[in-house]
Parts: sequence; structure tokens; C-alpha cells
Amino acid sequence: MELKDISYKYRRVSQLKRWHISMGMKDVDNIYYGQLHLLEYIVSHPECSQKDIADRFALSKATVTKSVKRMLKNGIITRVTNPEDERKFMLKATEKGEEVEASFINVFKRVDELTFKNFSEEEIEQFNGYLERIMENLETDYSRNKSLRELIIESDGGKDGK
Repeated sequence: MELKDISYKYRRVSQLKRWHISMGMKDVDNIYYGQLHLLEYIVSHPECSQKDIADRFALSKATVTKSVKRMLKNGIITRVTNPEDERKFMLKATEKGEEVEASFINVFKRVDELTFKNFSEEEIEQFNGYLERIMENLETDYSRNKSLRELIIESDGGKDGK
């Protein structure tokens, strides 16, 4: 088997997982796939700021602002003034947001279970070891713990900015 065939399958698995997650979330109104991890962060870090989110996920301020506006409009989060600095705002999940987050956690769990259906515990451990070795092969001291977005921006000299 050629390595390009394995690489294709690896990418295809990622695409299929995303599709299954999207299908599992289709009944949840007004949430986009890319907002799921942001919402999870907001739920687990109440009173975080948009800057906190941008830093955590290495996103541009504009991208975070657009997602936050959508989530505010859809009643998934709320923005309150920071009592320590009234020029700053804190983000909190609403009850609806917490329900959405619980729903997608269940969807992710079901997709993970489907992904590894008919795998023994030993096979899952082996697979995890293979993924760790692949990551070690691809990571360098420079790239370790950086997001793909950070690496792309740095590699093109910051010209992209998106």
C-alpha cells in the first residue's frame, strides 16, 4: 500500500467524523461547527473574555467577534460588563448554551464510540501509540504546542492574517 493512500484515508476519517458530528448537531438551532469548541471553552471558563478565546484558539479578533455576535444573537451566550474594569466584557453561557454544549458533548461521545466500534482495548492503545509517533515525527521544537493557524501565519510572514 502506498503512503498517499494511507494519508487519504487519514484525511477521509477526519472528514467523516466532522460530518457525523454535524449530522448529530443538525437539530440544534443556530450553532455552527466551529463554535462548538468556543462554547465548550466559555462553559468551562465562565467570565472569560473574547481576548481569552482568541489567545486560547489562536484566532483573530475579527473571527472571535463574528462567532461571539452569532452566539449572542442566538441566545447561547451573554456578555456582561467586567466589574473590575467596566471597559471590558466577560462571556457566559446561557442556560440554552449549556444545553447545547451538553448535546454536542453527547454527540462527540457517540461519534467516538462509532469510530472505535469493533476495536479491542489493545487495538485502541496501539492506535493511540501510532498517532503519538506520527505527531512526534511531524512536530518540531518550533511547532510543538502551536495551532495550525499560528504556524501558517508565521510561515507566510503574517501576510495572510486570516
